[in-house]
Amino acid sequence: MLQGEVMTTSMMDQFASIKEQNPETVLFFRMGDFYEMFHEDAEIGSEILGLTLTSRDKNTDHPTAMAGFPWHALEPNLKTMLASGRKVTVVDQEATLRPGQKILERTVTRVYTPGTLHETDLIGEDQQAMLLSLSFKSGTIGVARIDLSRGIVELDELRGDERWSLLVDDVLAQRPSELLVPKAQAELDEIRGIVDLIPGMTLSAHRLLGGPQAVETTLTEWLENSDGMEIDETGIARVALALALDYIKTAHQGSQPVITSVEARHDAARMRLDQTTLRNLEVVQTQFGDQKGSLFDTIDCTKTWMGKRRLKSWLLQPLAEVGQIDARQ
Repeated sequence: MLQGEVMTTSMMDQFASIKEQNPETVLFFRMGDFYEMFHEDAEIGSEILGLTLTSRDKNTDHPTAMAGFPWHALEPNLKTMLASGRKVTVVDQEATLRPGQKILERTVTRVYTPGTLHETDLIGEDQQAMLLSLSFKSGTIGVARIDLSRGIVELDELRGDERWSLLVDDVLAQRPSELLVPKAQAELDEIRGIVDLIPGMTLSAHRLLGGPQAVETTLTEWLENSDGMEIDETGIARVALALALDYIKTAHQGSQPVITSVEARHDAARMRLDQTTLRNLEVVQTQFGDQKGSLFDTIDCTKTWMGKRRLKSWLLQPLAEVGQIDARQ
């Protein structure tokens, strides 16, 4: 552990600086062989992860709350924190001192959020990590559904007076892990109402700087080599997708998970199933909320977690768009 008042102050300055840049996340801050949390993060970690809440500077008038775990326990603690709907910023320390420095520099490795995961170990084989991104323009809601574990994007546009009720049905059916909206719309009553419908769903706000040109630049940067793209006629949904892709890139510290397919839905070619119909038909869960006994449970003969997720997604698609599933999955 670090010793000396100068080192301690400098280390806490590092924590404060990174926390200021990531205020809506819990910092897992690497100190030697441990990841530590401080202040309010420590209280959150103690409650959610079951860690002992201690403090540093105990003999001062203002001791600092502190909780931590060994570095090799990162994955299970990360998974538990994400499952609670929290975001986590992982901060690692460099292996060697920089010239002229007295303590190791610490930098953000990645910001983990419930909807930007692609690792099965963090998601769970029977779960999904869907990011649902929205954009708004003159009576239309653009929708982008992103599943990074499968590299699949679906685009949609909800129009007219029923657009908000259609969005509610979509959210209740898909149950995304994270809802992403432009910062200007984060406080809309309709958005807050939708968040309240799904316990544990995370609401995030993001700003894509640069206007229309930034939308096109972002889409080109990510998707120029992707197959199965259908984004030419998706209008405002393109903005929702660009917002999501920029958000994902920020969370992954500049790296870009692979997107293999982008599909656009078209209103004229499909019939929507509202939440009441899905519930009464017991498509993916029974009326008591159980998966066992549902249509999904009855026909699920998939062999892999990816096939299982695809089957569930397939069952929730509008009826006119249902295709075929590779049985080998």
